[in-house]
Amino acid sequence: MSGESFTAESVIEIVKEYSQASGSNKAAVKLQEFQKSVESWQICDQLLRLCPQKDVAIIAAQTLKTKIQINFKELPISSHEALMQSLSSHLVSVKEQDSISQAASKQLCLALVDLIYQMPHFQSPVSSFINKFNSQSCGDTNAKSRMDVVLLDSLRYLPEEIDNKTLGLGENRRNAIRNALSNDAPLVIRFLDEFLNNAIKETPSRTEIFIKVFKCLGSWFSSELVPLEAFISCNIFTHAFSLLNQTDLDIDLQDSICDTLCSVAYICENIARYEQLGNLLFENVILLQAAYHKEVAHENFDHVLNLTRVFTETAEAFLLQTVQCKSEGLGRPVIINILLDCCGHFDFEVADITLNYWFRLSEQIGKDVALLAYFKPYFERLLVALCRLCTYSDDEQDSSADYFLEFRSRARELLQDCVYIIGAENVFNYLHGMLDELSASEQQWRQLEAVLFVLSSVAQGINIQENIVTPQVLAKSLSLPNNTNRHVKQTTVILIGELAEWISAHPDVLQPVLQYLAARLQESSLNEDCAAALMHICINNSSTLVSHFDTLVELLRYMNLKDNQSAVNFLRGLSTILSQQPPESFNAQMQKLCSLIAAPMEPLLSNPKENTNLLVHIFDRIATVLCYTRPPFKPSGDQTHPCLPAILQLWPLLSAALDAVKDSNLLTERCSRCIRYAMRSLGKDFVGLIDPLVVQMVRLYAINRASCFLYLGSILVDEFGEEKAYSNGISSMFTHFTQQAIALFNTKNGYVDNPDTVDDYFRLCNRVVQHCPLVLFSSDCVDPVMNSLIVAVSIQHREAHASVSTLLSNIFGFNRNNEEVWNHIHKLFLTYGEHIVEHCICAAIFRLPHYLFKHIDDILVALSKFDLNSFCMLVAATFQKLAEREETINLNITKDQLSECYNNFVKSAEKQRFIEQLKILYNLYR
Repeated sequence: MSGESFTAESVIEIVKEYSQASGSNKAAVKLQEFQKSVESWQICDQLLRLCPQKDVAIIAAQTLKTKIQINFKELPISSHEALMQSLSSHLVSVKEQDSISQAASKQLCLALVDLIYQMPHFQSPVSSFINKFNSQSCGDTNAKSRMDVVLLDSLRYLPEEIDNKTLGLGENRRNAIRNALSNDAPLVIRFLDEFLNNAIKETPSRTEIFIKVFKCLGSWFSSELVPLEAFISCNIFTHAFSLLNQTDLDIDLQDSICDTLCSVAYICENIARYEQLGNLLFENVILLQAAYHKEVAHENFDHVLNLTRVFTETAEAFLLQTVQCKSEGLGRPVIINILLDCCGHFDFEVADITLNYWFRLSEQIGKDVALLAYFKPYFERLLVALCRLCTYSDDEQDSSADYFLEFRSRARELLQDCVYIIGAENVFNYLHGMLDELSASEQQWRQLEAVLFVLSSVAQGINIQENIVTPQVLAKSLSLPNNTNRHVKQTTVILIGELAEWISAHPDVLQPVLQYLAARLQESSLNEDCAAALMHICINNSSTLVSHFDTLVELLRYMNLKDNQSAVNFLRGLSTILSQQPPESFNAQMQKLCSLIAAPMEPLLSNPKENTNLLVHIFDRIATVLCYTRPPFKPSGDQTHPCLPAILQLWPLLSAALDAVKDSNLLTERCSRCIRYAMRSLGKDFVGLIDPLVVQMVRLYAINRASCFLYLGSILVDEFGEEKAYSNGISSMFTHFTQQAIALFNTKNGYVDNPDTVDDYFRLCNRVVQHCPLVLFSSDCVDPVMNSLIVAVSIQHREAHASVSTLLSNIFGFNRNNEEVWNHIHKLFLTYGEHIVEHCICAAIFRLPHYLFKHIDDILVALSKFDLNSFCMLVAATFQKLAEREETINLNITKDQLSECYNNFVKSAEKQRFIEQLKILYNLYR
């Protein structure tokens, strides 16, 4: 329907087709075209007025909201008031309260708030909403209820939408809105308090109104707009805690109350500003402990989770007081005891909520001896609780099994972080007694596995000289019978891997450990964990295991070719042992290992599409060996590089593979990784393979545009760019790559759709600038490269943007000792300096997210260092253009504001730091 007109009837048919076909592509395309069209404004209004179908109402409401957020400029100013009246009318006309109607109502509320925020003359939204949606004049009970809901929803979204960057409000309008809301906040609190008081008196109580009131209040608290005096003097807090003490409280209502209290707790971290509120919150929250125990007794699990959230957020809010004040005021340990009480609950989900608190507390304790002694008993209680909670359920088919494994993973991280407080040796001493009392029987294996799990979590903290408890724990683990449950075996294997450093100091246990792991390796379910354990053992015992190398290589045969990560982990360990081999045997051993890995490759290359996964695994394993193998000596003079024979043996296969897999970017990238590590391994000794590789790369890049060839090219430049003998070859390669890459960038959405190419190409350019700058600066490529760089400044991909900024920073930060190169760069500054400065500043203001400002800062710093006076003039020209932009006029950004920003920018140039000024400009415009 591209280019065709839409009608209300045709849109209803499209929505119907979309719904019946479960979001079919054809209907989705039609729907998107409709939503982008200018006529959708009027048609959506018609649909909301005339069409009773709920799915149509949702689409219409959502479309209006999106149009207001993104395409608001399509509307003439004269129609704004009419649209506001229309949205208000649609809101109060939604009669039913099912989930679909609520979804449409939410979209309409958001649309109304977003519309008002983009109407600069509209200064008092709170008063307007209260007057517009006042239910006092409604005689009909249902109509009154509907008006109340609309009003509370509208008030709720007012603070939430202030910082919605999609609206592009600009700092001036945001400040005006925030001031207006702040002035009206006492009115909102009085209104909510009155609403709540009236709702409580009604019979039956209006649960929905309670929920809306607390959601609205939470929103205002999150935005820090609630006036403390007005809030503390009202009854809302009292009602909230009174409701939480009811055991039969509606769960949705409890959710909303707890969300609000969590919002209050969050802002109370600023205790200097919210001390009175913080004290009020703390004293009321600790009284909820009785309500918590009632909920536990009544098995109201969702209620228990909500209260635990409140306890945890409150504890986090006053974390610094807990550490600094200890037993006084907000630092009283009562809140820690409450959290430990929650960790005593039988279900791990309750304790899971508290874990972040324990992470943060352990960070605050640090190495302070007094704090370590004070908090140690609490962490010992936590350890006992986690040991119990990490025990597998009796139900192997438990629906929460995945969540339980995630909890165990977080618990492991916590134990690793806080073990220094208790001491790993103390944990081993404590749990060793439990270990001796447990067996691997069907009745006890779960408790045994949980103990081993905790031991494995803290094992890296064991002093390698400890020789009393650890040998006994290891001996007990190795002596478990073969028919032990697989979970126990798995955790035992992990424990052994975590003890790798300790084992390196006790070589007498190495042989039984290897025998145990070799036996477990033959069990497919333990393959990956065994391989990881062997990797740690090999890395920490590489010199001791040199004589076992052949035996360990044979273990590779037990690893399934399809189980890639196991083999990669094990090969990493084997490579460290290979690196310890004596020079006379190193070549033969490396060739043997590489041959074993590469043997299955050749027949698979006849049909790479069918064998993609297997080929990926083989490439990954070859790359692992080449990456982690360090030769036993550095060649000098006429000596052959130790790794060269093995790489030459692999080379015909890798070169053939590169051609065979050219139609698959995935396989091409994996194969190129092998070549990359081969180049890095050999360094200058790669020289004999350069020419055929460059010819092959240029040929294949013209076919498949795989960016990994650009990456390989950058490594070649890194290794050989300063060798004059290769300057012509590098120049030719760079020219070919540049022509292909820039042609790709010049296609529609070329930069956005090909971020890997942007990243790898400009990395290649950067290596050229570093090692052979004249290849770029004296060639015909320099202008296309600079123009592409300027456009690429706006790309939002993190790695690609980093490559762009690094290149620009290095160009203008080049060492001035090379006069010929500096002259070229000076010409580039004169030609492109103004465009670069303008694009950098405008990209930060209008397009880039905050986290990329550091890259823009690097570019601006390099330019300011290159020529400070000229740079300031270029900035002035950019600000002059900013003053003339439509956005500046629409957002009421004054000349004084821009002048102040410019002056601060110039001062920042002297300090060589622009990030703060870029953020100020960003907020001013967005």
